[in-house]
Amino acid sequence: MFKRLMQSFDRMAGRGVIDDDFYDELEEALLQADTNVRVTQQILDELREAVRREKITDPAAMRLRLQQAIAKRFEQEGAAGLEYSDDGPSVFVFVGVNGVGKTTTIAKVANFLTTKGFSVIMAAGDTFRAAAIEQLEVWADRTGSQIVRNQPGGDSAAVLFDAITAAKARNIDFVLADTAGRQHSKGDLMNELQKVVKTICAMANN
Repeated sequence: MFKRLMQSFDRMAGRGVIDDDFYDELEEALLQADTNVRVTQQILDELREAVRREKITDPAAMRLRLQQAIAKRFEQEGAAGLEYSDDGPSVFVFVGVNGVGKTTTIAKVANFLTTKGFSVIMAAGDTFRAAAIEQLEVWADRTGSQIVRNQPGGDSAAVLFDAITAAKARNIDFVLADTAGRQHSKGDLMNELQKVVKTICAMANN
């Protein structure tokens, strides 16, 4: 992803001009590289300030500034931009349609957090697919995370309840909850998601 972003930048720099079109194209390239909208705007603001302060006129000279701006986002202390609680576990529920990479994203986040020294419990809330539970078990083992699971076909909210209960008892920092893929038009699955959210809210108040 980063390689493609820099390739896009090099094509833009080849025009030889730093103008509004340059910034518009760079913004599009950052967003296409799955950069958060707020972070994208921060990076653009930093580059504009560098151009103004250092009187940069050659787009190629901006390459290093862009690399530095991106690298800075990975040098933050703590959970690097994640909002989390200092009092009890922070719970993140991963939702989306089938095949968007929820389970893989959980693994990436868990790996990031554990390498930063945080403790993680994964909640195997996708109880519709036995393979999803098995996949999460593999990722938990690889990332040094704990896991709470139930039998296939079980209650997703119950899995999350057990995971949060375990996290509180074991002083775990983060609960990362997997869920079954769902379309917004599937009423039963959306109702299940509401139940999951209600479970989290109820436990947050206890």
